[in-house]
Amino acid sequence: MSQKLFLPDPAKLVMGVLASSQLLLEKAKTVLEENFSSFDLQGEIKPFESATQYYCQEMGPQIWRQFLSFKELVPCEKLASIKMLTNELEKEWTKEGKRGVNLDPGYVTLDKLVVA
Repeated sequence: MSQKLFLPDPAKLVMGVLASSQLLLEKAKTVLEENFSSFDLQGEIKPFESATQYYCQEMGPQIWRQFLSFKELVPCEKLASIKMLTNELEKEWTKEGKRGVNLDPGYVTLDKLVVA
């Protein structure tokens, strides 16, 4: 008897973005759209406030945050490769060892939120 391979349904790709400037945030969004798909939802751009100084040490005192959702669904098993790509994109905006952008991809299904 052969076993049937189960693959989960495609999921909604989402992304949390932190950037050291609003200009860099817009540049990152352009590159994300080029690599994934257009956005169907864009959260409000807000100053990032944290109880720790973790990101401030690397990105500076003024950090901007936005949450994004992409139109095209993605296979759940692609999340690891998406994270590897976002790590490479972060490197493109790194100067003197400090990131200008932090990208946190994940996906949403009817029953869960998974973040890489």
